[in-house]
Amino acid sequence: MENYLKGGDDRLKKLSDAIIPVAVSELPGAEKSAVKVYLEGLQELLRLQIAVNRKQLAVSSALTTAKDATNDLKNSDYYGYNYARKRASDSLAEAYASGRDHG
Repeated sequence: MENYLKGGDDRLKKLSDAIIPVAVSELPGAEKSAVKVYLEGLQELLRLQIAVNRKQLAVSSALTTAKDATNDLKNSDYYGYNYARKRASDSLAEAYASGRDHG
């Protein structure tokens, strides 16, 4: 998904670069305005999609970390229990916060 996000940033830059020539083109005023509004709308849509994908990635990562931490807690011995408990508690809180912010 990381490559997809980078590709989104590249597409966003291309859209930004396309808006400038349209703004200074010799198209009639109404057409120029319509094309510019359309490109700006695409730009905003792409920004929102990138934000959603980044948030989904953060939630997925937090859930994976929480799952690993709880498994470590289940398998910990007496000496590692306190560390594993704190890690599990912290990662579950982070996963909860990520999920709450996402929804």
